[in-house]
Amino acid sequence: MKDLAGGLSASLEHIVTAGDLASAWRNEFPVLSTPILLWLSELACMRAVEHCLAPEEITLGVLHNSRHIAASLEGAQITILATLINWSDKSLEFSVRAYDQSRLVLDGAHSRAVLTRQRFNHKLRLLQSADESH
Repeated sequence: MKDLAGGLSASLEHIVTAGDLASAWRNEFPVLSTPILLWLSELACMRAVEHCLAPEEITLGVLHNSRHIAASLEGAQITILATLINWSDKSLEFSVRAYDQSRLVLDGAHSRAVLTRQRFNHKLRLLQSADESH
């Protein structure tokens, strides 16, 4: 990682589609699902630091501590803001917030591990080998 500094941030815009709704995920309510909102917050965090990664580095989500505060309907425009607040060579911690047109809908934190693509692929191959032996 290079050029990391507190306050690195990124935003992401998303229009809620039918596939994003909780009703598309075995829930009866036609509102933005929490898993989709968390995924969008991960994407914003990745965007905040992507220019600081060496070509062989990747980040992986390891922790969410967020509150989904308000419901958003299909067609709502969601803006996710991610700000780097703490970091080391192996870990990144972000503040994340999401807003729809009129209010805060998510508030929390997200952590990502920093590792090399080679290391992750090695662990993935070990996992696949273990799975095939069962």
